[in-house]
Amino acid sequence: MRIPDTDPDSDIVKAIYQMLPGFISVRICHGLTDHARPTFFERVVQALIFTTFFRTIVILLSKFLFLIGPWWSFGVWAADSAFVWRDVVSIVPGLTFSCLANTNKLHKHLPDWMTNRTAYPSEGSARFHVTSSVFP
Repeated sequence: MRIPDTDPDSDIVKAIYQMLPGFISVRICHGLTDHARPTFFERVVQALIFTTFFRTIVILLSKFLFLIGPWWSFGVWAADSAFVWRDVVSIVPGLTFSCLANTNKLHKHLPDWMTNRTAYPSEGSARFHVTSSVFP
């Protein structure tokens, strides 16, 4: 009997490893807001979307750093560099989206014909944030 070259478990681990930046961003975003925790499927879909977005950003960042490399170098771009930048890039949107959701900055500036909702998960939460907001 021949043993297959690839182990299905290792493929799952590789897929989760590739989606890790998306999971980091989703966890930061939902961990810092009052919104209900999404289902497992919704978190996986959000992680896939975020991961695709982050992968594009890291590719563009590497191209930009290679472009400015002759004048200003940060070192050698390797797999470790991509790993670090991928995680750094995943933290910023999670913090940004949670800040936008907690302060209602995005929804406040949208016109009424577009939406009349707030970023808060409930009316009670909206009232609490309006009366106790630290941000102007």
